[in-house]
Amino acid sequence: MSNRHHFPVKHGCAMPGKKTRTYKIWSGMLARCKTPSATGFDQYGGKGIQVCQRWMDFRNFLSDMGEAPDGMSIDRENSAGHYEPGNCRWATQQTQNENRKSVVWLELDGICLTRAGWARKLGINKATLYERLEKWSLRQALGGEPRPPQVRVPPKATPEVRKKMSDAAKARCARNGGRVMP
Repeated sequence: MSNRHHFPVKHGCAMPGKKTRTYKIWSGMLARCKTPSATGFDQYGGKGIQVCQRWMDFRNFLSDMGEAPDGMSIDRENSAGHYEPGNCRWATQQTQNENRKSVVWLELDGICLTRAGWARKLGINKATLYERLEKWSLRQALGGEPRPPQVRVPPKATPEVRKKMSDAAKARCARNGGRVMP
């Protein structure tokens, strides 16, 4: 069987002008790993990431992976491993972002999430969580224990107002492990 351009039809996913999304993902994967002039080659083929011999044929790739679900693209579970059955899956962009070597994972009470995942769970901005992690213990930053009390001095307070701050408040703060914020 052949199409109107007299190309043999092997799988029907790469007909001129009608390449499927899965075929484009497969083709991009091959280019990243095998073509030095391709975008991303330095991060894939240039670092030794390869496509297994079986997947050089699109039909085998399609048979092993199935069609790409909407909103997902190919991801290597072991980011140092090759494109091959057993190491690849269809994943969302969020899952792929969490699978990077640079991602920091935090565990508290058996819950292990990325910093971004903890920020989502706590309902706070990522930058707020990053700031908390720099200043507080992990348990305090992730809401597992109360933060140390703080006495905050108004930024535009005059020297006289600063002097009048309650010594009792300062002592209470210090007794409870807190610090006086300038």
